[in-house]
Amino acid sequence: MKTIILILTSLLFLTGCEKEVSVLQKRGGVAYEVNSKTPFTGKLVEEYANGQKKVEGNYKNGKSEGLETYWHENGQESFVKGTTRMASQMGSCLVA
Repeated sequence: MKTIILILTSLLFLTGCEKEVSVLQKRGGVAYEVNSKTPFTGKLVEEYANGQKKVEGNYKNGKSEGLETYWHENGQESFVKGTTRMASQMGSCLVA
């Protein structure tokens, strides 16, 4: 029982460590939190004024990583943008 509690506590701690922000500043192609000198690592979640999600994506060391999902103001998914960050291939693609 103690082992299960320890595992669950560890999982909660790990999932709760990701930082989430709604605004980032781009400086020289690198994303930063407002008034920060450290490149941002975490999740960006922007919203429209009506509260609907506008964009959601992950950043690592100030660079977009993985998929970014965009929505229309009415809440319908608009498109998904994927970034590839591999040594042999760098670029971005749109997934319809």
